[in-house]
Amino acid sequence: MILKSEKKMKEDIQGTWLRSFQGSIKVITKCPTVFDSSSYDEYWMFKDDNFYSYYMYSPATGCDRGTPDLNDADNIDTALVCKFKIDTQILKAFLKFQLISGGLDTTGATFYDKWEFVTLDSKILYLATDTKNGAGVQQREFSKVK
Repeated sequence: MILKSEKKMKEDIQGTWLRSFQGSIKVITKCPTVFDSSSYDEYWMFKDDNFYSYYMYSPATGCDRGTPDLNDADNIDTALVCKFKIDTQILKAFLKFQLISGGLDTTGATFYDKWEFVTLDSKILYLATDTKNGAGVQQREFSKVK
């Protein structure tokens, strides 16, 4: 992240990224329409100045958490919609979100509005942030899918 420009990083982050759960299978919880287990994938999409996080369920659940979806019958559930910007310094770079919708969802995940870039290249996005209580670090690792 050393000496990368905001413009270059914004170009590099554009697209859709699949979150890696380090080999563990994530199972949906806190969804009233799901009585059996359903696994999911989490995606982060950056398009222009906008950010969208969404879940893809397998099988489709009709679950709608976070930002209201127009189609509950598909397997895509939009969680967050934000504006984003990248703030670069000489030795660090930050991804900052301005929440538009979905921050008070029922996923159990805490919304963090500022992440530090650990890695950003054409294939890998790795972010970290301090937890809200200051007792640790949250990390997210993604691979680019398109």
